[in-house]
Amino acid sequence: MMMTPSEKLMSALTLLIFFATVANVWVFYLESEDAGKQTAALAAKGGEIVGTMNTALSNNQEAIRKAFEANRLSLESSQQQSKVALDASIKIARTDQKAWVGVKTARVNFDNDGPEVEFVFTNGGKTPAIDLHFVFLAYFGPLGTNPPFNEAESDAKGRIVIVPNVDTAAKARPSVIPKADIDGIKAGIISFFAYGTVWYKDIFEGRRKTTFCGIYNPIIKQFDACVEHNTAE
Repeated sequence: MMMTPSEKLMSALTLLIFFATVANVWVFYLESEDAGKQTAALAAKGGEIVGTMNTALSNNQEAIRKAFEANRLSLESSQQQSKVALDASIKIARTDQKAWVGVKTARVNFDNDGPEVEFVFTNGGKTPAIDLHFVFLAYFGPLGTNPPFNEAESDAKGRIVIVPNVDTAAKARPSVIPKADIDGIKAGIISFFAYGTVWYKDIFEGRRKTTFCGIYNPIIKQFDACVEHNTAE
């Protein structure tokens, strides 16, 4: 059956509309796909930017934390060094100011009762020696022997105060010595010692101790310092 010209025209128009519609649908699809890709790309870029910002913020926070920690350690070190310097200054000042008790002179006198020994102590420091007490002993024996050096603070006598540059004397006499031994001491064939310990406190409440010992020299008829038991704390 033959189509009329008008029917042919309608068929051609219909076919044209079909292809135009397909083309529009295809273009829309392509445009939609590009938009989706662009959206995904933008989303990925945005995520990358956010990640970079978060990393930067995290790095900055860590840098700030490290800076604060370094400052804290530096401050603690500075405070410790200041404390050490202050403690050293206080120690030096106290050492310069505290009492120092020592033996100034030692004398011996022989009479009918034997030797009598006198030691003169002095405070060479700048502040008083407080609660000073002492044990002062005399000893004689064969040449080459030494005293026992076993003074006990519980046996100490005194409890006095010695102000700076003021002398205090202490005397001691051994128990009865046979005349033959006295002659031996004078002749230098028997050793004779005077020794002891002084305990005291300084104004800083530090407990101090001085030991002393002299051995009789018959040539000069006075004491020489012993090799040991002459200390000051």
